[in-house]
Amino acid sequence: MYDIVLTADESCMLNHEITFMGGFLSCMPRDRVPWLFRNYIERKIFKEADTKDGISKLALLSLRRVESCALEEGFNVVVCNPRSIHKFKAKIFGVYAMDPLGVGPATTTMTSLSEGREPYNKYYFERLVKNIKKNNPKSKIILGGPAGWQFKLFPAEAKRLKIDCIFSGEIENSAKELFTKALNGNLPKTFYGMPATNIPTIKNPCFWGMTEISRGCDRMCQFCDPSMKKFRWFGYDFIMKETEVNAKGINSSVCLLSEDVLRYGTRPGEWKPNKKVVKLVKTINKIAKKNKKSLSFTHCSLAAAASAPTIVSQISEELGLGKKKLIGVQIGLETGSTKLIDIYMRNKAKPFNSKDWCDVAERGFQVLDENNIIPFATLVVGLEKETDDDILKTIELVERLKDYRSIILPLFFVPLGILKKRKFFNARGLSEVQKDLLIECAKHTTRWGRKFSSWASESISGLDRFVMHMGGMTLLEALNYLKRREEFDILKLFKLLSKEVFNYFIHKSNY
Repeated sequence: MYDIVLTADESCMLNHEITFMGGFLSCMPRDRVPWLFRNYIERKIFKEADTKDGISKLALLSLRRVESCALEEGFNVVVCNPRSIHKFKAKIFGVYAMDPLGVGPATTTMTSLSEGREPYNKYYFERLVKNIKKNNPKSKIILGGPAGWQFKLFPAEAKRLKIDCIFSGEIENSAKELFTKALNGNLPKTFYGMPATNIPTIKNPCFWGMTEISRGCDRMCQFCDPSMKKFRWFGYDFIMKETEVNAKGINSSVCLLSEDVLRYGTRPGEWKPNKKVVKLVKTINKIAKKNKKSLSFTHCSLAAAASAPTIVSQISEELGLGKKKLIGVQIGLETGSTKLIDIYMRNKAKPFNSKDWCDVAERGFQVLDENNIIPFATLVVGLEKETDDDILKTIELVERLKDYRSIILPLFFVPLGILKKRKFFNARGLSEVQKDLLIECAKHTTRWGRKFSSWASESISGLDRFVMHMGGMTLLEALNYLKRREEFDILKLFKLLSKEVFNYFIHKSNY
């Protein structure tokens, strides 16, 4: 028997061969996926991770971080695949969750628009914790990850799911106390870990070769959880050690994790990128190339890209990006309204003035596009002080961005950060202008999804391109139903998508 078994449900431990942005697919309502496609999706996207006797060869960075902390404190710990959970006996089960109740921004948007009831992330999470209790009824379940806020909003859910403790914050300084309390039988229902001062390096590789280079964010957008954390960068030696571990895994890439990779090494409030990030990329890329891995990164800001086109160009050149080699990066576009920028995200445009946000955003798109870095941009819809005029300005901005290769995803407002006491926004509250915005974004995404599906790319798999394309078509049709106020016809949608699948594979060159 182990002291600790660490795991996460399939919506988090999904197919590592697709991009980390595939996590958006776990937000789909399972009950709204046509049954003919459901089996394919669940086999391909949520397929079992590579294991040895149920022990994961790859795991989420957060699980690897907890694993390294527990090992250094002398606990007997292992990370296992969720579908192998029945093979393990332990006193403590540590479960990472991203969106266990299905109420995060992307999930709320998808379920609300489709009138779905059971998103994949909620389905798989509930199945996992029930299986743990079924096979280990006396064990303690500790839930960690960024989802603690959900159980504060819905406290009865922890009891219903038989979760013993909700852990929030950073684990490194708290692992020994937390696990000792659990083993001694005095585990509290909630536990908060303070910002860590001593972070051990991971011992085993992560999904997508995820390598942490920073924590927190100093832009302090009011609706964003990362901005609530202490902002700091990790040193070169630490990052190199973790890169070496990830480069030796079965993953095909190394991916730098930060809320804004381009600003690596800057001080809080120093908004313009400098050459420290170029040095970092060059150093890590040598390790990646040596181990035949590609290098990418998770997030950057449009303001940083717009303020330092030369830095972006040097990174692109180092990574060998071009028409046949692209990388995607997640960004927060958020709005075209400078009024909302000033109210909710005053640092969004820095080092530029917030009144110039639309110009900054377009310039950021242009710089990234010219350097073959594809923005996966999100908008926030339904902020409390948002008006139709604000939405019209956002539509104008989306139209300005139509010629830049990108994906634009509107997400409904969810009460996070210092706005946690506000109300959720859902499809029932959509104005006609907001519906127009959703359709405009869907047209943009569908158009570029078709282009992506025909371009040869070393960094975007065929499965990624196909799913991206079909997802865009599904979203566009669903939004058209919403705009026309028609009842959602699943059979009609199935016929449309079947035709689209045929066209995709028969006439792929035209896509």
